[in-house]
Amino acid sequence: MTNPLFLSANTKLRDKSVLSSSEIKFHHNLHVETLVQTRMMNTFYASSEYFGDNTVQVQTDSETVIIGDKTFTATVVQEYPTVIELRNGNEQYRCIVSLDAKGQPIVSFGGYTYPVQVATPKEHNYQTVLKSVAEVAIRPARIVAPMPGLIKSIAIHIGDSVKKGTTLLTLEAMKMENAIKSPLAGTVKSINVSAGQAVEKGFVLCEIVP
Repeated sequence: MTNPLFLSANTKLRDKSVLSSSEIKFHHNLHVETLVQTRMMNTFYASSEYFGDNTVQVQTDSETVIIGDKTFTATVVQEYPTVIELRNGNEQYRCIVSLDAKGQPIVSFGGYTYPVQVATPKEHNYQTVLKSVAEVAIRPARIVAPMPGLIKSIAIHIGDSVKKGTTLLTLEAMKMENAIKSPLAGTVKSINVSAGQAVEKGFVLCEIVP
Protein backbone atom coordinates (compact mmCIF):
# COMPACT_ATOMS: atom_id res chain seq x y z
CA MET A 1 0.00 0.00 0.00
CA THR A 2 1.35 3.46 -0.91
CA ASN A 3 2.14 5.69 2.06
CA PRO A 4 -0.66 8.34 2.33
CA LEU A 5 1.97 10.88 3.32
CA PHE A 6 3.70 10.22 0.00
CA LEU A 7 0.44 10.73 -1.88
CA SER A 8 -0.19 14.00 -0.10
CA ALA A 9 3.27 15.33 -0.88
CA ASN A 10 3.05 14.15 -4.47
CA THR A 11 -0.34 15.82 -5.01
CA LYS A 12 0.88 19.15 -3.68
CA LEU A 13 3.99 18.98 -5.83
CA ARG A 14 1.81 18.81 -8.95
CA ASP A 15 0.30 22.22 -8.15
CA LYS A 16 3.35 24.36 -7.47
CA SER A 17 1.37 27.58 -7.95
CA VAL A 18 -0.14 27.29 -4.46
CA LEU A 19 3.22 26.69 -2.75
CA SER A 20 6.08 28.96 -1.80
CA SER A 21 9.64 28.03 -2.81
CA SER A 22 10.40 26.82 0.72
CA GLU A 23 7.24 24.69 0.76
CA ILE A 24 8.14 23.20 -2.62
CA LYS A 25 11.61 22.30 -1.33
CA PHE A 26 10.12 20.79 1.84
CA HIS A 27 7.60 18.66 -0.04
CA HIS A 28 10.23 17.60 -2.59
CA ASN A 29 12.48 16.36 0.21
CA LEU A 30 9.51 14.66 1.83
CA HIS A 31 8.62 13.04 -1.49
CA VAL A 32 12.14 11.65 -1.97
CA GLU A 33 12.53 10.55 1.66
CA THR A 34 9.18 8.77 1.66
CA LEU A 35 9.95 7.08 -1.68
CA VAL A 36 13.24 5.78 -0.28
CA GLN A 37 11.51 4.52 2.86
CA THR A 38 8.76 2.73 0.95
CA ARG A 39 11.31 1.07 -1.36
CA MET A 40 13.81 0.05 1.31
CA MET A 41 14.91 -3.53 0.71
CA ASN A 42 15.02 -6.14 3.45
CA THR A 43 17.88 -8.58 3.01
CA PHE A 44 18.17 -12.14 4.29
CA TYR A 45 19.73 -15.43 3.26
CA ALA A 46 17.79 -18.57 2.39
CA SER A 47 18.86 -22.18 2.08
CA SER A 48 16.63 -24.98 0.87
CA GLU A 49 16.67 -28.25 -1.02
CA TYR A 50 15.42 -26.20 -3.99
CA PHE A 51 18.72 -24.27 -4.06
CA GLY A 52 20.84 -27.40 -3.76
CA ASP A 53 23.84 -26.86 -1.48
CA ASN A 54 23.81 -23.11 -2.02
CA THR A 55 22.68 -20.31 0.26
CA VAL A 56 20.94 -17.57 -1.73
CA GLN A 57 20.63 -13.89 -0.91
CA VAL A 58 17.03 -12.69 -1.00
CA GLN A 59 15.95 -9.05 -0.98
CA THR A 60 12.36 -7.91 -0.65
CA ASP A 61 10.24 -4.80 -0.42
CA SER A 62 6.51 -4.26 -0.77
CA GLU A 63 6.55 -4.88 -4.54
CA THR A 64 9.73 -6.73 -5.45
CA VAL A 65 11.57 -9.94 -4.58
CA ILE A 66 15.19 -10.40 -5.70
CA ILE A 67 16.36 -14.02 -5.45
CA GLY A 68 20.04 -14.33 -6.30
CA ASP A 69 20.38 -12.48 -9.60
CA LYS A 70 16.70 -12.66 -10.60
CA THR A 71 14.20 -9.88 -9.88
CA PHE A 72 10.50 -10.64 -9.57
CA THR A 73 7.50 -8.41 -9.07
CA ALA A 74 5.51 -9.76 -6.13
CA THR A 75 1.75 -9.66 -5.67
CA VAL A 76 -0.09 -11.01 -2.64
CA VAL A 77 -3.03 -12.82 -4.21
CA GLN A 78 -4.48 -14.19 -0.97
CA GLU A 79 -3.82 -13.35 2.67
CA TYR A 80 -4.66 -16.68 4.34
CA PRO A 81 -3.21 -19.01 3.48
CA THR A 82 -0.67 -16.61 2.02
CA VAL A 83 -0.46 -16.93 -1.75
CA ILE A 84 2.14 -14.83 -3.57
CA GLU A 85 2.50 -14.46 -7.32
CA LEU A 86 6.03 -13.82 -8.63
CA ARG A 87 6.65 -12.55 -12.17
CA ASN A 88 9.84 -12.08 -14.17
CA GLY A 89 9.12 -11.52 -17.85
CA ASN A 90 7.54 -14.74 -19.09
CA GLU A 91 8.31 -16.54 -15.84
CA GLN A 92 5.42 -16.76 -13.40
CA TYR A 93 5.19 -18.62 -10.11
CA ARG A 94 2.33 -18.86 -7.65
CA CYS A 95 3.61 -19.82 -4.22
CA ILE A 96 1.87 -20.77 -0.99
CA VAL A 97 3.87 -19.64 2.03
CA SER A 98 3.31 -20.91 5.56
CA LEU A 99 5.41 -21.19 8.72
CA ASP A 100 6.57 -24.25 10.62
CA ALA A 101 6.58 -24.57 14.42
CA LYS A 102 9.91 -22.71 14.62
CA GLY A 103 8.70 -19.82 12.51
CA GLN A 104 10.70 -20.84 9.43
CA PRO A 105 8.91 -20.55 6.07
CA ILE A 106 7.61 -23.45 4.03
CA VAL A 107 7.15 -22.62 0.36
CA SER A 108 4.96 -24.72 -1.93
CA PHE A 109 4.81 -24.34 -5.71
CA GLY A 110 4.74 -26.53 -8.79
CA GLY A 111 3.39 -29.44 -6.75
CA TYR A 112 6.42 -29.52 -4.42
CA THR A 113 6.98 -28.25 -0.89
CA TYR A 114 10.31 -26.82 0.25
CA PRO A 115 11.16 -26.03 3.88
CA VAL A 116 13.37 -22.93 3.88
CA GLN A 117 15.95 -21.93 6.49
CA VAL A 118 16.22 -18.17 6.77
CA ALA A 119 19.10 -16.21 8.32
CA THR A 120 19.72 -12.51 8.79
CA PRO A 121 22.93 -11.04 7.30
CA LYS A 122 24.50 -11.12 10.77
CA GLU A 123 23.53 -14.77 11.28
CA HIS A 124 24.74 -15.63 7.76
CA ASN A 125 28.13 -14.03 8.41
CA TYR A 126 28.42 -15.92 11.70
CA GLN A 127 27.55 -19.21 10.00
CA THR A 128 30.10 -18.48 7.25
CA VAL A 129 32.83 -17.90 9.85
CA LEU A 130 31.92 -21.12 11.67
CA LYS A 131 32.00 -23.06 8.40
CA SER A 132 35.43 -21.61 7.53
CA VAL A 133 36.78 -22.51 10.95
CA ALA A 134 35.41 -26.06 10.62
CA GLU A 135 36.98 -26.45 7.17
CA VAL A 136 40.35 -25.27 8.48
CA ALA A 137 40.03 -27.62 11.46
CA ILE A 138 39.63 -30.69 9.22
CA ARG A 139 42.14 -29.59 6.58
CA PRO A 140 45.04 -32.07 6.36
CA ALA A 141 48.36 -30.95 7.86
CA ARG A 142 51.05 -31.15 5.18
CA ILE A 143 54.34 -32.47 6.59
CA VAL A 144 57.17 -31.10 4.48
CA ALA A 145 60.91 -31.79 4.31
CA PRO A 146 62.72 -29.16 6.40
CA MET A 147 65.84 -29.57 4.23
CA PRO A 148 67.08 -31.57 1.23
CA GLY A 149 67.89 -35.15 2.10
CA LEU A 150 67.29 -38.87 1.73
CA ILE A 151 64.36 -40.77 3.21
CA LYS A 152 65.95 -43.44 5.42
CA SER A 153 62.81 -45.05 6.83
CA ILE A 154 59.04 -44.65 7.11
CA ALA A 155 57.36 -45.53 10.39
CA ILE A 156 53.70 -45.11 9.35
CA HIS A 157 51.07 -46.45 6.98
CA ILE A 158 48.06 -44.76 5.43
CA GLY A 159 45.17 -44.93 7.89
CA ASP A 160 47.38 -45.12 10.99
CA SER A 161 46.38 -43.05 14.02
CA VAL A 162 49.23 -40.94 15.35
CA LYS A 163 49.73 -38.76 18.38
CA LYS A 164 51.36 -35.37 18.46
CA GLY A 165 55.12 -35.97 18.50
CA THR A 166 54.93 -39.42 16.90
CA THR A 167 57.89 -40.07 14.56
CA LEU A 168 56.55 -40.37 11.02
CA LEU A 169 59.76 -40.96 9.08
CA THR A 170 63.49 -40.38 9.21
CA LEU A 171 65.28 -38.00 6.88
CA GLU A 172 69.05 -38.18 6.42
CA ALA A 173 70.74 -34.88 5.67
CA MET A 174 74.41 -33.94 5.94
CA LYS A 175 75.16 -37.44 7.28
CA MET A 176 72.73 -36.90 10.17
CA GLU A 177 69.39 -38.66 10.70
CA ASN A 178 66.47 -36.36 11.53
CA ALA A 179 63.22 -37.69 12.95
CA ILE A 180 60.22 -36.01 11.27
CA LYS A 181 57.46 -35.90 13.87
CA SER A 182 53.74 -35.24 13.67
CA PRO A 183 52.73 -31.73 14.78
CA LEU A 184 49.26 -32.92 15.79
CA ALA A 185 47.17 -35.96 16.66
CA GLY A 186 45.27 -37.43 13.75
CA THR A 187 45.15 -40.01 10.97
CA VAL A 188 47.65 -40.50 8.18
CA LYS A 189 45.89 -39.50 4.96
CA SER A 190 48.72 -39.87 2.46
CA ILE A 191 52.40 -40.81 2.19
CA ASN A 192 54.19 -39.31 -0.79
CA VAL A 193 57.68 -40.83 -0.40
CA SER A 194 59.36 -44.19 -0.11
CA ALA A 195 62.57 -45.32 1.65
CA GLY A 196 65.67 -44.38 -0.29
CA GLN A 197 64.01 -41.47 -2.09
CA ALA A 198 65.83 -38.13 -2.32
CA VAL A 199 63.68 -35.07 -1.60
CA GLU A 200 64.12 -31.33 -1.83
CA LYS A 201 63.37 -28.82 0.92
CA GLY A 202 59.61 -28.17 1.12
CA PHE A 203 58.58 -31.44 -0.53
CA VAL A 204 55.32 -32.75 0.96
CA LEU A 205 56.24 -36.01 2.68
CA CYS A 206 52.82 -36.96 4.03
CA GLU A 207 49.50 -35.55 5.23
CA ILE A 208 47.79 -35.92 8.60
CA VAL A 209 44.05 -35.32 9.05
CA PRO A 210 43.06 -34.02 12.52
